[in-house]
Amino acid sequence: WQRAYASLRNDANAMLAMQAELECELSLQGATAIEDKLQEGVPEILADLRAASVKVWMLTGDKVGTAKNIAAACNILPASGVLAEISEETFEGLRALSNAWIQQVLDE
Repeated sequence: WQRAYASLRNDANAMLAMQAELECELSLQGATAIEDKLQEGVPEILADLRAASVKVWMLTGDKVGTAKNIAAACNILPASGVLAEISEETFEGLRALSNAWIQQVLDE
């Protein structure tokens, strides 16, 4: 991918063709980013999404306590919600697994 991308960088038509080839038969999962300051309307929209049976996940690199506070402020974590904390502290071996994955990516 990187070699192909580099070779097409200056050819807009070839780049569009490559994107069209890669971006087919995909399922929209959805993603959003929330900066430290909670944006207006975010909690209400997330509550509406949950009410529409859309599963909402929060993936973050923040400290666990910060992530929990943000999740509560955004209505991602309602009082009846289930919290699955996946971190190096809760799953032994996660650090080794992520280090192995990072090394694999670097070796490619």
